Amino acid sequence: LRHLAPNCSSRQHFKTVALDSSRASVDGGIFVAEGAQFTNAKQLINNLMLSDEARVDSKPRLMIHADDVKCAHGATTGKLDPAQQFYLESRGLPPSQARSPCPALSHGL
Repeated sequence: LRHLAPNCSSRQHFKTVALDSSRASVDGGIFVAEGAQFTNAKQLINNLMLSDEARVDSKPRLMIHADDVKCAHGATTGKLDPAQQFYLESRGLPPSQARSPCPALSHGL
């Protein structure tokens, strides 16, 4: 994403779910040109790992060449939270389907 003029704004939010031996990669970049003052840009990469064999590579990047901007970036990687798993199981899903990237597909819906 390239900000080339002043007063620009952007929001990037990438979400990845990895299961079994799947692989995913996100290489995000925001470029703020020298003349793009007052740019407001955010980038976030969230990864959910549903198995120990899965792999996700994340690379959030900001390249800022202006001095009056508000920019942020970050990345998170984690497993399914026990509270989230409990919620899905309390709604009738077996544990294996609760860990599925799309529980509705596990039911054949």
